[in-house]
Amino acid sequence: RSESHMEDYAGLGSGSAVQGACTDGKYAYFGFVSGGVCTLTKFDVGTWEYVKKEKIINMGHSNDMTYNSDKGYLVVANNAPYYDVVTLIDPDTLAPIKDVQIKEDIYSIAYNAKRKCYVVGLSGTYDFAILDSDFKVKEKFEGVKTGYTRQGCDCDDDYIYFVQSGGKI
Repeated sequence: RSESHMEDYAGLGSGSAVQGACTDGKYAYFGFVSGGVCTLTKFDVGTWEYVKKEKIINMGHSNDMTYNSDKGYLVVANNAPYYDVVTLIDPDTLAPIKDVQIKEDIYSIAYNAKRKCYVVGLSGTYDFAILDSDFKVKEKFEGVKTGYTRQGCDCDDDYIYFVQSGGKI
């Protein structure tokens, strides 16, 4: 389905911006931001039918999102202006469970179930860190300075992927 289809269900129209997104394998979750309010939407990935939405205030830019399959919740990297906060979300109700303050300013997040850890992009840099399942820093790494705008990240069992935009495509 098109992005406008998703925006229609979020009820925000074309003025909103798609930010974080993730899937738990059965549902896809999208965060739309408009006027400082994040609207989380939930769609069935088998049919792409709309399931639910929830508006959440004070979740920042909601720049990236991941699903922690071990603990059964969504994790949203708030980004601006709450760079050091992630929000845990109940995937059934889309309601916030709690905010967790972490020791790093981040713009992106992904969970690796095999390793039981998160990878996060560090705000204002191309660097990244590995956090344990309780959001404590395990290790930091220097990233490659590409000059592109850092957007989000993901990972699988072997690689970490960083989404960037800008320049000639």
